[in-house]
Amino acid sequence: MPAFVRWTHLLSFFLLVVIVRSGLQILADHPRLYTKVHCTPGTEWLRFRGPVPSDRIWTAKEDAITLSPLVGLPGGRHTIGVARPLALCLRHSLRDQRHRLCRLPLFNPMAAPACTHRPLDFPAAASCAVTYLSLHLPSGVSGFFRYDALQQLTYFAVIFILAPLAILTGLAMSPALDNRFRWFARLFGNRQIARSIHFLVMVGFVLFFIGHMALIALTGFTANLNDITLGNNNTNLDGVVIWLVVIALVIAFNIWAIRFSWRHTRVLQRIANVVVGRPMDLVFDNFAPRVEYKRDDISIYFWPITPACPTVRSGARSGTTTSAATD
Repeated sequence: MPAFVRWTHLLSFFLLVVIVRSGLQILADHPRLYTKVHCTPGTEWLRFRGPVPSDRIWTAKEDAITLSPLVGLPGGRHTIGVARPLALCLRHSLRDQRHRLCRLPLFNPMAAPACTHRPLDFPAAASCAVTYLSLHLPSGVSGFFRYDALQQLTYFAVIFILAPLAILTGLAMSPALDNRFRWFARLFGNRQIARSIHFLVMVGFVLFFIGHMALIALTGFTANLNDITLGNNNTNLDGVVIWLVVIALVIAFNIWAIRFSWRHTRVLQRIANVVVGRPMDLVFDNFAPRVEYKRDDISIYFWPITPACPTVRSGARSGTTTSAATD
């Protein structure tokens, strides 16, 4: 295994932890997923808190849920402004997935010259799935020297389906992009469908990681970790030690990131503005909105930020609202 592929395994683990934890923090700010852009309470297909009360004004801030720092990054409640810049690390993780192409027999025949099935063989992949589900796994460390059809299909899906969807649906959730190029969000139906797909992509990455690590453990744990980190198939504990060090460093970074986020929020905002804010301003601020909304585009429900505004209070009582949708 080439050295850059081995070390991007370690980088992928680090980025996946940061991406998922910050992504959960963003989701916690509005823990509901919809298929319709109006975001009307009761129409969500998945929610992570109870229904919206109907006997009083319910604001968007009240709807946010508090995440433990053990789950979200940075944790707490209504910290989406800190979590968003961290989530942009996703592009680096997706770039790493492309590096792994050289390991696939689908793209590099020398990686497995003895592989007898054709690439993306769906019947063979289904047969492999049945084998795994029946718990009949290859015996010994050599059982996974060649990529089977299911593994090829899974890697193909991660690289060419999940990774592009993560990027495209992330862009489709941008209000600035939606106001300039409305057709882009409509590729997925609307912004809320894109948001739902974005969430499902995150779930897909997590499931891939769990399945990947499970197969590593079941088919020669120490030898596989040595192959991933050192490029050999020895059965000593060198690879295990390296991975334990990496896990410790990832935990230490997350602890530091949480404390830094809470103690030096202004500094973090300035860093985020330089690294993320200014490039986004250069890309999106020059795009003047072109969308013209019709009466049918006005939502029947408005998510107020605070109930203090008299207009919001009167609108909530009378039922007249202004179009608004969460991203």
